[in-house]
Amino acid sequence: MPHQQFAPSKDRGRRCSIPAVAGLAGLVIALVAAMLAFVGPAQAWAKSTTITVCPSLSPSCQYTSIQGAINAASSGGKILIAAGTYTGALSISTNLTLVGAGEDETTINLTTVGTVVTIISSALAVTIRGVTIAGNLSTVGGEGGGIHNAGTLVLDNSTVSGSDVPNGEGGGIYNSGTLVLHNSQVSGNSAFSYEGGGIYNAGGTVILHDSSVSGNDAEIGSGGGIYNSSGTVTLHNSSVSDNSAPEGEGGGIANSGTLVLDNSEVSDNTVAGGGGIGGGISNSGTLILRNSPVSGNSAMAAGGIWNGGTAILDTSPVSENKASYLGSGGIENRGTLILRNSPVSGNSTGAGGGAISNNLGMLTLDNSPVSDNSAGDGGGIYNTGMLTLDNSPLSGNSATAYKYMSYGFGGGLSNSGTVTLRESLVSDNTALSGGGIYNNGGKLTLEKSPVSGNTATGGLGSGGGVFNVSLGTAMLNKSPVSGNNPDNCDGLTC
Repeated sequence: MPHQQFAPSKDRGRRCSIPAVAGLAGLVIALVAAMLAFVGPAQAWAKSTTITVCPSLSPSCQYTSIQGAINAASSGGKILIAAGTYTGALSISTNLTLVGAGEDETTINLTTVGTVVTIISSALAVTIRGVTIAGNLSTVGGEGGGIHNAGTLVLDNSTVSGSDVPNGEGGGIYNSGTLVLHNSQVSGNSAFSYEGGGIYNAGGTVILHDSSVSGNDAEIGSGGGIYNSSGTVTLHNSSVSDNSAPEGEGGGIANSGTLVLDNSEVSDNTVAGGGGIGGGISNSGTLILRNSPVSGNSAMAAGGIWNGGTAILDTSPVSENKASYLGSGGIENRGTLILRNSPVSGNSTGAGGGAISNNLGMLTLDNSPVSDNSAGDGGGIYNTGMLTLDNSPLSGNSATAYKYMSYGFGGGLSNSGTVTLRESLVSDNTALSGGGIYNNGGKLTLEKSPVSGNTATGGLGSGGGVFNVSLGTAMLNKSPVSGNNPDNCDGLTC
């Protein structure tokens, strides 16, 4: 019988063939080895540091069952798993390293109800490398279709895919311990009625390096890609894309804990159902984005990001997101939001705030241009809270009345809260009324912020530059309003 082959690796361990021997001593050793092989591998290899597993028994492998190898392994041991498909649930109760022949070569699956891999204790440290964990139907009300981790788990160069939790959390992975993914992917998993189609983090710690979460689904719940209930999730050089939460929040990520993205991307995620919010990210905790664009996401409301907590975006563009007719196309803010060096462009909605809707929140933009967005009202920004723009121009935005939801007011900005613009040009925006700015009873302060080249399509008296409703106040300090069409101001002298 030909020997099973392992992918070459300096740490894949030694082969376990019977050595060639001579003489009586050699014959005795060979007979003992043969007897041990006859009675079974468990007795022969229980104390071995490295154990080998193959789909069928051969001289180079001790086991055909991964669980059998796990049961025999010593704490801190290593199990080498040859190429092939292995069916059966794994329960790990000791510190181990499992090494497959590669995620395209070694598959661990489950054809019955249950979780494929379970790390049962918080005291355990487990590494799984070079495998695909795939294909199960978890128990109703279960947690984690592919993996349930209560310990410390490192998943390296591996894939978790095709698992489903009908009425529980974590279609791909449920984590209450520490989970590290390196160069791995979580894809095509589903949590049908609850949260976390790809990953559900239940107060633990999740770290992704050079990894992807894609094509997962929370059918009726939230967090199509990742749901972070109360722990910490950090992404480095990773992506969350093409996930969905059709009836919930956070097509890509739903966060109620702490979420940090560094050099990562959230793109093309969706929340399609009525009332669904945050196509890319829904945040009610703490959100920090650094060099991490949010683009091409969609939802009924807040196509890119919905924020009800505290969010800081640093050098993280928000672009080409879309909301159907509720909330902002780019970002809906109901908490505290700061943008630094983060342009917001090309977003759209039929309601208020093509780029950003600041709904009774606190919003600061620093060196963050808002351009080429479109909405029913507030083509650039729709504000009912506290808004400050520093060196953040509003340009090329448009507001067009949409059915009964909006009126086409405020091409660059529609305000009924408190706004201060400092050294922020308002130019080349278009609306039915208030081509540049529509101030609807709010407090508007412009400091060294010219308003020019904007257009109101409602004719004379519609405020090509600024339209100020009588109850509103506008203070212009070194901020000329000029060159707008068909007029510069209505409701104030400028």
